[in-house]
Amino acid sequence: KNNSIGIKITGGSPRIENNTFYENDTPILLEGPSYPIFSNNLAQNNSVNGISVDGSNIIADTVWQSNLPYIFGSKSIGAGVNLTVKEGTIIKLSEYLIVYGSLITEGTLARPVVFTSSADDEFGGDTNNDSTSTLATKGSWRQLMFRSSATSTLEGVKIRYGGGGCYEGFCWGAINWYEGAAIEIKNSWIEKNLWGIFSNSGNCQGAFETVKLTNVVFSENDRKIVIPGNDCSPP
Repeated sequence: KNNSIGIKITGGSPRIENNTFYENDTPILLEGPSYPIFSNNLAQNNSVNGISVDGSNIIADTVWQSNLPYIFGSKSIGAGVNLTVKEGTIIKLSEYLIVYGSLITEGTLARPVVFTSSADDEFGGDTNNDSTSTLATKGSWRQLMFRSSATSTLEGVKIRYGGGGCYEGFCWGAINWYEGAAIEIKNSWIEKNLWGIFSNSGNCQGAFETVKLTNVVFSENDRKIVIPGNDCSPP
């Protein structure tokens, strides 16, 4: 209680269990190559009610699991590296996650993995501790970017309030994949984004040769799937 940082984790795999974090600036700070196990922790009336993650690259296989929300601005997963996200895990970001390696989500219908805005109180609670002073809006964060080296499987994932648009010749959607990336998205929801998916592939057919969509529900996005010169629907 009443700390600048409640617990700072800079390495190893500590178990953080059965704690209540109250009225701290940052209850938990996760820095560098560290792989803690979280269970049964509560965060109330902190400046940030969650696990603050620094912007360093993920350089070794890592597992994030359900407990408090993970919160960060921008981060990347290195080539050849896996980030596995267990069912029920909430991730709130303000900028982007770049994937050079593999992002694997293991969500379910009852306990999806959620990528969303820190102002989205529907999932993970009032993370920014401001009651209803700020509300999540489309474009609150930018994108999950899958580079051409990425191979990822997203199952049971909800992607909410992401971005979409173009600036100085660069375009993005809440999901942004580069040609050559091998991605499967199944049993998932893409909702309330500016653009649901953007691909720099030259045509719709080419895009869906490497990205497989199975039982993916699009709802309340300004645009669903955007490929330069095309608005596409999955085959």
